[in-house]
Order: sequence, then C-alpha cells, then structure tokens
Amino acid sequence: EPLTGSSQISPGTNVLSADTNDLLFNKTIPDEVVKAASEDLTHYPELQDIKIVFEFDKDFNNAFMQAQPKVSSFFKDREDRTYMIIMTRKMIIEDKRIPIEELPHKVLVGWFAHELGHIMDYTHRSSINLVGFGLRYFLFDKFKAQAEREADLYAIRHGMAEEIIATKNFILNNTSLPESYIAKIERLYLSPEGVLELVKEIEEEKEEAIEEAEEDILDES
Repeated sequence: EPLTGSSQISPGTNVLSADTNDLLFNKTIPDEVVKAASEDLTHYPELQDIKIVFEFDKDFNNAFMQAQPKVSSFFKDREDRTYMIIMTRKMIIEDKRIPIEELPHKVLVGWFAHELGHIMDYTHRSSINLVGFGLRYFLFDKFKAQAEREADLYAIRHGMAEEIIATKNFILNNTSLPESYIAKIERLYLSPEGVLELVKEIEEEKEEAIEEAEEDILDES
C-alpha cells in the first residue's frame, strides 16, 4: 500500500518520509518507477532535502522525460523550490506501446540519472539565472548541447557512467524510435564514446589531485 504523506497524492504514488529513507525524503514517485528512481537518488545525496515530483503525463509527446522547476515554486528561495521530472507513460517500440517501467532497468536508471543531473544544475541557479537558462536553452542548440553535457557530467561524477551509456545505446540502437528523436540525440547529446572520454578525463583529474595532495604532505613533513 502506498505511503501517503501528503494530501495531494494520487493513487499509486509513493511519498517516502525521512523515517522510511532519508535519501527519499520529500520525493513523490509513482509505484511503477520507484525502484529505479530510488536507486538513482542514492547516488545524489545532495538532493536529499530537495522536493522532487516524478510525474506521468499521457500528453507528453515532445520528449520521453524532462526535468524542470515547478512553475508555482519558480521564484522561491533555492532550498524551497520543487522540481518536476515529467515522464511519458508509454514508449512506442517496434509498433508496441511499452510502459516505461518495462524498459531495461539500467536504461531507466540512466534516464533518471541524466534528469537528476539537470536538477543538480538547477539547484545552483538563482531564479533570474534560470529564466536566462531557459531562454537560451530553447533558442540556441549550442547552449542546449552544453546543458545536456553538464547533466551527463553530474551523473558521471556521481558514479552512473554505465547507466548513462546504457541509456544512450538503447536510444541510438533502437531503430523503432522516431528518426527525428534519434537525430536530436545524435546532434545535441554526448555519444557513448563521448561519455567514456569524460570518464577518462575525470579519472585523470582524480589522479592528479591525489598526486598533488601527496606532494603537499611530503612538503609539510
């Protein structure tokens, strides 16, 4: 039976309290995707106190998933904002309408990892900055590509490179998805190879930081 910690909960939705799991506090998650979303949130402890609503939209046709600030909380203080992850209810794959929860688990986790990366980015922005971000995102493909790369980077730094790659491979190798959607992914998003390059860069940065720390210790001794 779903937990009902809010008077605005629709049937089949889990709202998990801090007593249940601190990492899922302030999160509204439909039962169908709670397993995947919960796995993602364990990788994002910084979002523990951030209100996030995962919501299906049967009329959501422009994309399969999208993260955005909730309009009613847009101009609130950063810590008081609510963010939405809006999801299509079903995907058309090989002429069949497949419920989103029937996607391969790692693919769905990777999709959420990317969207939570966007939310991580939004939490560092003021309301005015978010307005400018939104305008540039919709007007300029170059800016949009940078924003999508940043979301992937957040996910990778939070240990979810494999899941991000699984999602990209699923999209790019799935010929039954709309050609326009696949073309958009190829044009604006990192490729699986691009993700691996980022992973390599991050590992090199970590190694350099360790070497510098060791040198500092030797200098002080």
